[in-house]
Amino acid sequence: MQENPTAAQGFYETLTSSPSLDSSEPANLAQLRKEANAAIDPESIVGFYRTNWPPRPVTMETEAFGFKYGEFPPVTAPTLLIVGNMSPFFTPPTLNDTWEWVEAPLTIQVLPGVAGNRERLRS
Repeated sequence: MQENPTAAQGFYETLTSSPSLDSSEPANLAQLRKEANAAIDPESIVGFYRTNWPPRPVTMETEAFGFKYGEFPPVTAPTLLIVGNMSPFFTPPTLNDTWEWVEAPLTIQVLPGVAGNRERLRS
């Protein structure tokens, strides 16, 4: 989104026009999702990446979110990480050693048959 600021508008349009994948989703939940998506300001998406995400090229010395890689402070709050077992982002190798970043109780819950938002946005 740093390289193509108009990508936020495309992301927003995809997000707000995507139907729920689950036809059994309760109507009130679908309505809440629709209202939450409508409240998103596309520029806030771009602003987040411009402010926090480092531009290319990224190295071990690149600073992001105010820290260099490996210098991020550990999470000190009890943490629940929920991922789908079909997620393209959270594969078993990327979950390995997650506990090293959390100095509090950590629970990782893997949901079978769930791909995640990327798949939802493609539909």
